[in-house]
Amino acid sequence: MLPGLVMLAACTESSSHGHAHEEDAHGHGSELSVDTTIWTNDVELFVEYPAFVVGNTSRFAAHFTILDGHQPVKEGEVTVSLIKGKTGIRHTVQKPSSPGIFTPALQPKEAGEYQLLIDLDMPLFKQRFDLGKVQVYPDDETATEVLSKRDQSEPEISFLKEQAWKIGFQTAPVQEDTVYGMIKLAGRWMPEPGTQRTLNAGSSGNVLYEVPSMVQGIAVKKGQVLMRISGKDLNVNGIESEIRKAKAEFEQVKSEYDRKKELHQLQVVPDAEFEEVEKRYAVAQANYQQLLNNYGANGVAIRAPFDGYVKDISVENGAFAGAGQPLITVGSELSSMIQARVSPEKRGLVTQTKKVWVLDSGKTLPVKGKVVSVGQNVTEGNPMLSVFIEVKSPVTAVEGNLAEVQLGYSNNQMGLVIPKDALLEDFGTYKVVVQNGGEAFAMRPVEIGAFNGDRVTITRGLQNGEWVVTTGAYQVKMASMAGSAPAHGHAH
Repeated sequence: MLPGLVMLAACTESSSHGHAHEEDAHGHGSELSVDTTIWTNDVELFVEYPAFVVGNTSRFAAHFTILDGHQPVKEGEVTVSLIKGKTGIRHTVQKPSSPGIFTPALQPKEAGEYQLLIDLDMPLFKQRFDLGKVQVYPDDETATEVLSKRDQSEPEISFLKEQAWKIGFQTAPVQEDTVYGMIKLAGRWMPEPGTQRTLNAGSSGNVLYEVPSMVQGIAVKKGQVLMRISGKDLNVNGIESEIRKAKAEFEQVKSEYDRKKELHQLQVVPDAEFEEVEKRYAVAQANYQQLLNNYGANGVAIRAPFDGYVKDISVENGAFAGAGQPLITVGSELSSMIQARVSPEKRGLVTQTKKVWVLDSGKTLPVKGKVVSVGQNVTEGNPMLSVFIEVKSPVTAVEGNLAEVQLGYSNNQMGLVIPKDALLEDFGTYKVVVQNGGEAFAMRPVEIGAFNGDRVTITRGLQNGEWVVTTGAYQVKMASMAGSAPAHGHAH
């Protein structure tokens, strides 16, 4: 109960029955219904109910949709409250009558202006919807006279929530946001320096694969043994000589490290000098330990230097490899680079890049990009400047493949933007499906500006705060052409 609110009537029931909008609980016909749609960050509420008339029961059809995925709310309880001053009435239903639809009811006793609230209590969160001021009419005639004057500004298409919940459907708000100037570039994927490493044979011998089905593209883990140099034809003397050399270097550095550590504790050796010997000690220890780990009775192990994939295999299984010969190249997908080209007159704009979008077949990839370098010189044979774009998120692009890039630079301009998936193109003109209410849609012609990745600027036709259909617009369009969708007042 709201603090300080005296309830004139209140009840709670477990709602399991269906409902029809055309008739209230007492059998009184209701000629006019009221509908309201409210969006929050998480939920859309579309509610229909017969106009409030003294003595009549108005049964609600409250449709709740989780916006992420556009699916119906399937559990929870809903309370409707009709409040005037510090008194009011409320009704709670403890579950939906069908997925997404809750059917509480109110029967007002006095005419006047009230505040209408609807509370949704779900296991994960609670949400209050304030439907503002509503009128309770003294009789049906007055309600009919007032509500029949409502004006519909544009032809509407009816597309029921039950239809939307059964298909891939999604909506998005029209928002005001920064509009970027765009530079479109074409380039090619290349490995970022340091993201691939070629492993060579440390000694001569036969190469044996340790990974089943060793082929290009398979995933590997850091430290995983990929190959071994067989001990049969192994240059044992050479390896043992390397181990002895590494051990001697490690012991020498360790002796110096131990001595200077004591002197450093006595504040005889300065910090900088001790830090330098500490670094050399760590390197010598790691080098010696790696040789010990990689050399055994089965030969010398060739291990993956990091998580990644096999990019290239230079020697066949069982083949002989000489010391220093390349064996295998391991690459990482965690960071890649795109090399593109731009005309010199656009260099200044490229250096002002604020956002980078990488596209594949027109779809914006969920990756983060950054311009790291722009060339400064051109030649007679190469009149374009190179642009290097670092892509920090995992990508599956093949090295050398074409890449489409959009560079956004800011002009400090604001504009209305929507997802570009909302656009319906028809011979060079564009339309969107606007959601005027929960089940009321309209086709609206729009004029567009620049594309910013997966969003597009709207220069005419929409207003900030309106909602457009981004997935399922074609189905709504087909419903308008069929002309067979039920009107409001349908039975669920």
